[in-house]
Amino acid sequence: MKGIENAPIAFVAFEEWRYKVEGGSRLPRGRFFAGKGPSLKAYQVGDYDIVAAFSASGAIDVLCEQTDFPRSDYTLADVTRVGRKTLDSLEAFDQDEGKVEILETSLRQDIAVLAEPTYMYGWE
Repeated sequence: MKGIENAPIAFVAFEEWRYKVEGGSRLPRGRFFAGKGPSLKAYQVGDYDIVAAFSASGAIDVLCEQTDFPRSDYTLADVTRVGRKTLDSLEAFDQDEGKVEILETSLRQDIAVLAEPTYMYGWE
């Protein structure tokens, strides 16, 4: 470890540890790798349902699992990504009451806490 004789102790300890790890057997960590995996996105499937999924095809799977509809009832043409305006909105129209409701969290915030694909909202 040439050239680290005047380095801070923490740096030296880290370098010694790093050289002990053999063949890259340690998984990547740190802020560079944080959030690099696939993330859930909001999709509207059909006219009335919003699901969180990794892909449009996955969104169909989530909806069909929730509703017991056959997968053949939907195609990728029936799936659209939910737009930014809707993702960040804190207002929703309550059809039963006929008025706008103020939400505590946005759809984007709701998705951020999810770990796996899931059905989120529906209306008729």
